[in-house]
Amino acid sequence: MEQQTPNGQFSFINLKRDDIMTLDGEREAYFGAVAANYLRGVIDAELRVIVPSDEEEDEDEQNVIAARKQQQQQGVQSNNGDDNKKGI
Repeated sequence: MEQQTPNGQFSFINLKRDDIMTLDGEREAYFGAVAANYLRGVIDAELRVIVPSDEEEDEDEQNVIAARKQQQQQGVQSNNGDDNKKGI
């Protein structure tokens, strides 16, 4: 708990059971999408879309291409290993 708050105190000291609810699937999906987009840098804390510069777009595209190549190479290596195990 101390790692989550600077002073080691529980930050929701006035929390009551009535303040808590279970999210339905639609809300859970919404907040999940918001969190994912925030963590990826697509939106800011005010939910404004962050428009990447041309350089950032080029870098992102290069990262996607590199990740795909790596996945393909891993798939080929995995298949080669499976083939050897089967005696093919």
